[in-house]
Amino acid sequence: MQTTIVPMSLGDIFDRLFKLIGKTALRNLMIAMIILLPASIIFAYGMNEFFSMISQIIRVKELNEVVPDEYFFSLSKGLTVYFTTIVIFMLAYLTATVGITIVGCAEMSDQQISWSKALGRTFSIRLLRIYGQRILEYLALACLFIIPVIFIGIGAGAESLGVTFFGILMCLVTGILAVYLWVRWAFALPAIAWEDAGVIQSFGRSSFLVNRFWWRTFGILLLLNIIVQFAISIITAPIQLVALWGFISKYFTMIGSIADGASDSLELLELFDSLGTGLGIVTFVSYVLLLLVLPLISVVMYFDLRARKNEFVEPAELAEAE
Repeated sequence: MQTTIVPMSLGDIFDRLFKLIGKTALRNLMIAMIILLPASIIFAYGMNEFFSMISQIIRVKELNEVVPDEYFFSLSKGLTVYFTTIVIFMLAYLTATVGITIVGCAEMSDQQISWSKALGRTFSIRLLRIYGQRILEYLALACLFIIPVIFIGIGAGAESLGVTFFGILMCLVTGILAVYLWVRWAFALPAIAWEDAGVIQSFGRSSFLVNRFWWRTFGILLLLNIIVQFAISIITAPIQLVALWGFISKYFTMIGSIADGASDSLELLELFDSLGTGLGIVTFVSYVLLLLVLPLISVVMYFDLRARKNEFVEPAELAEAE
């Protein structure tokens, strides 16, 4: 039987969101931990490698004044490892988002689904479709800025103020267009995860739902994202202090030695030794908290927009209303 959901006011959306977070918190936490924890460990390793390479090269520069070529090779290797771990982490975050979206959509549809079953649905062809959709979306948004950047580059090379200003103006226009498209495509992921839509079909499906409700959707998404980011920053502040205490204590020790006139330039490098692991812990906790809320915002908005398109109204009721 089709779930009856009516269009929601802003207050209704807040109420439904808080209830949905409470009902799905444990299941979504399991999904987030299972998928994100291994990726976070890899990410922390990548950051440690990166900061270690940077410290090593600066130490050699301080002591020898000439950096051997093998250290630049080590730097490139460290950068490759670092960016690879970032990609792995973001793919894991997107994968967890899919599983949590499935749990949220099932709950909104009055269906009971376990975290293990949600994971089973996640690791299927729909996950590859979502990867493809995100790649196409990011490519499309990035391509918007290619022409303005070219104009800015030409203007700077030719020392033409007019061409440079035109390029900057085009950047502003394309920035507005990028925001417009971001909102239009904001529900492509739920369309694939819940409706099993195709990659290209998901863009059209999301655009259809947002059509005539763009400003409302933009305002609510912006408001909820700001509130969530602010709340999580407050929650994670003490965690950051604990996780980065090694870095913070060494920093203040170094400041004290500078005040006493006994500062060693190499002391600054020691600050990086414990930074990677601490940042990895903070990143993991922050993204787990984000996963418990952000995907559910999209879920509630997705069902609200579907209700506004009369998708939950029985045919007889729709005909009577007309």
